[in-house]
Amino acid sequence: MRYYFDPETLRFEQWRRNWRWWLSRIAIVLSGAVLLTAVTVWLAFVVFDSPKEKRLKNRLEQAELHIESLNNRLDNYEAVLNNLQERDSRVYRQIFEAEPLPDRRRPQPETSKSLSNPETTEQELLAQVNQRTVDIAQRLYQQSKSYDDLFERISNKRELLSAIPAIQPISNRDTTVQIASGFGFRIHPIYKTKRLHRGLDFQAQIGEAVRATGKGRVVLTQSLKKGYGNHIIIEHGYNYRTLYAHLSKISVRQGQWVNRGDLIGEVGSTGTSTAPHLHYEVQKGGERIDPVNFFFQDLSPDEYDRMIELASRSNQSFD
Repeated sequence: MRYYFDPETLRFEQWRRNWRWWLSRIAIVLSGAVLLTAVTVWLAFVVFDSPKEKRLKNRLEQAELHIESLNNRLDNYEAVLNNLQERDSRVYRQIFEAEPLPDRRRPQPETSKSLSNPETTEQELLAQVNQRTVDIAQRLYQQSKSYDDLFERISNKRELLSAIPAIQPISNRDTTVQIASGFGFRIHPIYKTKRLHRGLDFQAQIGEAVRATGKGRVVLTQSLKKGYGNHIIIEHGYNYRTLYAHLSKISVRQGQWVNRGDLIGEVGSTGTSTAPHLHYEVQKGGERIDPVNFFFQDLSPDEYDRMIELASRSNQSFD
């Protein structure tokens, strides 16, 4: 029981609960209930995920990972396809004297927006992956038609096939053999300045077998104290020539006919050479071209990629 002092009567009167008190109590209870409900709803919908939301988020994460994986695979496919098209235009069609495939016959990718753009929605990502798949399929179809054309030319040029330098002059099966310097500007081992290196240097032991890379006739065997040292030039016909330099031994004579794979000499370090190696050149119409484009007969795709990597290193040549 509660009392309060009444200033009018100057007495303590008993305090009684009226409607205002009950109304205030109801308001407090209702406010607390509303606040508690709001906190509960916030925790349920913002902080904690419902089982359905958890399932949806998990599926979304898996979909994003799958799209990213597809995108990476498409990047790899495009890189391989670009390499095939490059070799088709710059190597195979030149070898078989065919006109390069015009750009209008090579479908260009229609996707321009980056798949890694954070503003791209899932629907846009799926649409772009689908479009990239269509682009690659169209380019593969055109590349297949291009190879069909080349194969038809090949069937009519068997002599050309046997003459083209198509293997390595030193077998890559020997672990002691490796590419020391590629075609292009390299640091000269004596003058220490960048000069155009017109061939490919195979680092190998003295006495390692050197073989003809295509059928042809030996048009020159020469021994010099400088320059190429002991070297051989083979005329293959169809405007192709190959040169083998710095030999320790020459096993053929001028005017002799050789087949692809025949032994013609041994690795040495004669002439202007700083270490045992074979300097190998391919010439087409008197112009020196990169020999790595002609090792398509005895290398697997992985071995070819490895050779391209080694030959592209900007280092010092051996001659």
